[in-house]
Amino acid sequence: MPVFPPLLLRGPRGFFTHITLHHIIEHVDFAAAGVKRERLFRVGTNLATKALLRAHSVSVLLPGYRHTLVTKYSAKNVLLGTHGTFASIPSPPDFSKRGNPEHRLLAIGHWGTYKRLETLMEALPLVLKKVPNVRLVVAGANHHTKAGYWESIRDAQPPEMPIDFRGYVPEEAIPELYQSMSIVVMPYDSATGSSGPAHQACEFGVPIVCADIEDLRGMAANENMAVRFHKRGDAQDLADQIVTILQSPELLHQMAEHNFTAGVEMTMTSVVKNYLRWFQLHKCKRAIRNAGSLAGPRRLWNRALRSQDAAPDWNLESALSTERNDVDDRHGIAAASSYTHPSESADHSVSDGKSSSESAR
Repeated sequence: MPVFPPLLLRGPRGFFTHITLHHIIEHVDFAAAGVKRERLFRVGTNLATKALLRAHSVSVLLPGYRHTLVTKYSAKNVLLGTHGTFASIPSPPDFSKRGNPEHRLLAIGHWGTYKRLETLMEALPLVLKKVPNVRLVVAGANHHTKAGYWESIRDAQPPEMPIDFRGYVPEEAIPELYQSMSIVVMPYDSATGSSGPAHQACEFGVPIVCADIEDLRGMAANENMAVRFHKRGDAQDLADQIVTILQSPELLHQMAEHNFTAGVEMTMTSVVKNYLRWFQLHKCKRAIRNAGSLAGPRRLWNRALRSQDAAPDWNLESALSTERNDVDDRHGIAAASSYTHPSESADHSVSDGKSSSESAR
């Protein structure tokens, strides 16, 4: 959308304005994304971000994004939301469709820029040496700037390699595609926001193996996903993470059920409820500000709302965090860090929610 309507709508027209940012420019790897004229692009997007922050409230999908907007732009109206899933009533994983007779790995996305397949192609033969009954499914279209990319990868593979290149998958075929997968693989070079495929993996209860990228690590920790991370660009480490899951039926089931439980907590119904709570909070704050002369306690309340320490999500995030922890306790959900490689250093492990995710549809 254009960047100026927030000012126009909240001014003379008096509308409440809210914007959700899928990603912010400070967290984009320009080299991996293939962006040219980086300096000019950064100047333009910096101005655009400042204009967007003039909305009454802005939500982002990763904790690192909120931190950047608060520290760099001194924003006081930034909320932390979630990407969400599209199922109103998610279906639990059907393990009879997985590993029967082969384990299927899914890589899905818009390919050719920061989502690339070279590392995965190199890792697959290493996986097959230890787990022979594996088939890789590559789905999704080329990025609009990289025509013919996945076709070139397909043509370079030996004919005996168990790989299905499916191209674009229609919306109605997505549930069956995910339900039959043992692992969703995300061997990316960088990230531009919260990951759609990761949230779809949670929607259908599928374990995730993902490149160790700060934004995606923050997503996994904040939304309590079961993810095993591999060193970016390291085919051997990627293969090791996949093999570790496939050789342990217990771990595969635990990660699948964990992600399904996470998916239940972030259905679109829950996402919409969060938006409505944000809007209601703003409405209450505005009513207090407009109340005119306030009694002593209410005057203090109004001052607290105006202070820098009282961010717009001052009580929402803590409430949501408490609610999520309560759900995890009721279901016996382990911390996301339980699924990281046991030999990883502290820098390579998910920090169970205290760390600093584009859909292929």
